[in-house]
Amino acid sequence: MVESNPEQTRIMLKKLDQMADYSQALTCRRKYLLNYFDEKFDAPCGNCDVCLEKDKIELFDGTIIAQKALSAIVRLKEQFGVNYVINFLKGSTSEKIHYRHRDLPTFGKGKEFSADEWRFYIRQLMDQQLMLAQGDFSVLAITEKGRDVLFNNEKVLLQQFVSKKIERKTRKEKYAKEEKSLAYDTSLFEELRALRMNIARNENVPPYVIFPDSTLAELATWFPMELKDLPHIGGFGQVKIEKYGQAFLNAVTSYCKRNSIASRIQEKHPSAKKKVPKKESGPVGISPTQKESFDLFIKGLSPTQIAAQRKINEGTVMDHLLHFISTGDLNVLKFVPKEKLNRITAAIGQHGGARLSILKEDLGEGYSYTEIKATIQYLKRKTS
Repeated sequence: MVESNPEQTRIMLKKLDQMADYSQALTCRRKYLLNYFDEKFDAPCGNCDVCLEKDKIELFDGTIIAQKALSAIVRLKEQFGVNYVINFLKGSTSEKIHYRHRDLPTFGKGKEFSADEWRFYIRQLMDQQLMLAQGDFSVLAITEKGRDVLFNNEKVLLQQFVSKKIERKTRKEKYAKEEKSLAYDTSLFEELRALRMNIARNENVPPYVIFPDSTLAELATWFPMELKDLPHIGGFGQVKIEKYGQAFLNAVTSYCKRNSIASRIQEKHPSAKKKVPKKESGPVGISPTQKESFDLFIKGLSPTQIAAQRKINEGTVMDHLLHFISTGDLNVLKFVPKEKLNRITAAIGQHGGARLSILKEDLGEGYSYTEIKATIQYLKRKTS
């Protein structure tokens, strides 16, 4: 019986999966079958149900969706199957998602789609040979065509997910209307896209990780000239301002000088403006108790003095303060000498998401838990 033969069960289940893939495929049926049997057949047959219905299928620009999926596979080093990749994209907090993977830049970048939607889109990306499932465990890997999409911004067309069709169409029309109303400078927009692509290639990430097109459109609409203007542009948080702000400002100001264009940042609608974060008051979103420790530290009190004044444990105070390394409000070198920082960083890179005790054992007696924790917060900031 099948139940008593695990290997036979595995084979039969795999065949069932392949049958499901065939029934759900959005490419020519004849091509799918012949390619399955290693026979080359590139052109659509023109006679199967997929080919005959092709003109009726509504397609949209799914390049960003494709890049998110492909980037996730690359970040996971092509070692996981569809379900893990989908949970990773959705930012799942399940214990099945490895701790070290939660710090990767693409973790949670696909929260806007359900698991069913992601399966639907990944199926299409496989049909288009941008990725493939390898081995008995169907581990996802990307192809050369996939790399062109990920790193060279090749365009990808996808079919809408059926149950979300009306909603997606409405959202698409809304964004198109908003984009049209911006009436951005198309020449500057293209220069900014080229700059974004160069940065993305240098950092080995997809362009959308740097900024979405909507951010570039805003830059090409309002022409910000100073760093203090950037919080008013969608997509520019404090970290992105520090990493990329000056490069994009230089491109905007250079273009405006060449074309005698003045900044329009003051015309931006008040409801769209953001308050410039004040460094001295600590970042938005922290707890009151963290802020209190931070404010006392800024005033010159030591962690020991803060603990005594607040009547709390000194270790708790240190945890409060170390949090501000990840936000950029405190310099890691206040807590870790530079030579130790490099050594601890190397140890973390070697052990990944290992427990603190393992890192401490590897580093030896000359390193404290505080120094290790501070370095972890510093690395979180660098990868955010």
